[in-house]
Order: sequence, then structure tokens, then C-alpha cells
Amino acid sequence: MSAFKIFLLISIPLISLSLILIYGTALIAPSIVRISTPQSMPYAQASNVIVNASGVYVIVSVVNNGFNFTPTSGWVLIANTGELGNLTIINGTLAVSRMGLEPGYVVMSSAGVRGVVKGYLDGAPAEIAFFSIVPIHVANTVALSSVNYSNCVLVLIFNVSSIVPVRLWGIVNMSLYTVVGHEYVLNTMNVVFNESVYVPAGDHTVNITIPIMPFYDVDRFIYVYDCNLKGDVAYALYLPISITYYYPTVNQTVNTVIFKSFTG
Repeated sequence: MSAFKIFLLISIPLISLSLILIYGTALIAPSIVRISTPQSMPYAQASNVIVNASGVYVIVSVVNNGFNFTPTSGWVLIANTGELGNLTIINGTLAVSRMGLEPGYVVMSSAGVRGVVKGYLDGAPAEIAFFSIVPIHVANTVALSSVNYSNCVLVLIFNVSSIVPVRLWGIVNMSLYTVVGHEYVLNTMNVVFNESVYVPAGDHTVNITIPIMPFYDVDRFIYVYDCNLKGDVAYALYLPISITYYYPTVNQTVNTVIFKSFTG
């Protein structure tokens, strides 16, 4: 037998075996190879930046957790200010970082936020990097916490939380009356009270004290029906007021109406 025939006899079985192995691998590959797409991979994104008097809060969420990613920690960096903060995981999916309040936030409308969420992907250590452009929400609050009225002196106590200084002023068309029966204790029209209060940035409790005296004019008046409140009677205060926020480049004045119900 020639050498060529011997080569063919040896090669044909080897080629057949190779074809069988290739075919078998193609059959079992889907069960051993896990194919992923961008739509199924978990990813992270900054969803919100909240600025209030107590600090800056960056909220990061893990989206499309298709591979059982469990976050444990991480960090975020606000590109506009260079502030770096650690992430705290809430309910396994939400990460919040609190950072100090920088003056630049009062003039920023959005911020670039990048960071890393650390955790475990199907039990193995993993990290997800992200970068997001998110709007900045400034949360300034002015709340009327209590009302006192005695001997015709009205005392209004406010809780103010603001990242910039604030002035409370311009009280006009105020009225105080009983909830049941709508009986006036005092009623005013077109009279602007001069009393005001300036509040620095931060969290503060302040009061405005207004002596109430009868006044009558053609189209302006202050009617006083009683100088004291009655115990265990429900009252309501209707309080139009102006609030000015002193930002670095512009002052913003908001005219609002506060309703306050309380018991005398």
C-alpha cells in the first residue's frame, strides 16, 4: 500500500471526528455561554440632586437589575464643584450621598455627576461606573408653625429653611376667623403691614409681631372684633405674604398665601 493511501485512511477518520466535535459544540453552546445585551445589563445613573439648608443629596439608582446585581457601597463626584461623597444603600437599590453645601449651588441649574456603585453580580464582586447630567432641585421652605393672638397683638412663628437669606414681608389682606360659623376676630383689606423679618441662610425659627389697631379709610380698613381668642375654639388665619430670596445675582420675590388652622 502506498504512503498516499495510508495518509487518506488516517485523515478521513480524524476529519469525521472533528466534524462531530464541532457539531456537538454548536448544540451545547447555548447552555454554557450566556449572551448579554446592553438592555439586560444592570447600569447605574444619578437621578436627582437635591439642595437644601442641611446639605446636598445625590440620589443614584441601579436600573434594570437583570443580572442580580446587589449594590453595597460606592462614591459620587459632582463635576461642577469637585465635591466627593460616599454612597449609602437604601432598600438594596437606591444610593444617597450627602455632601456639604457650597455657594455655587444657588446659581446652578444642573450638574454633572459621575461615580461608581460597588456590589456583587451573581455573587462575584463587581463595580458599575456611571456619568449623568441631572437637574438641581433647590428646596427652600417657609412654614407658619404657630399663631398667637392676645391683647390685640398677633404673633406669627415661622420655620424657615433656605440655602440663601430670606425676608418675610408684605403681609396684606389678612384675616382671622373661627372655623365654625366664620366669625371674624379681625379682618383687613388693602392695608400692608410694615412688620417684616430677615432670615439668614440655614434653618431658623423666627417670629413677626404685629400690633392690631382699628383703622378705617375709603378703600382700606382694619376691623377688630375681638382682642383675644377663646379656648377650645378652632380658628383659621388667612395670610397673604411676600417672601424674597436673596440669591447672589438676583433677588426672587414670591407672593403666596398661607392658611393656618389652630385652636385658641
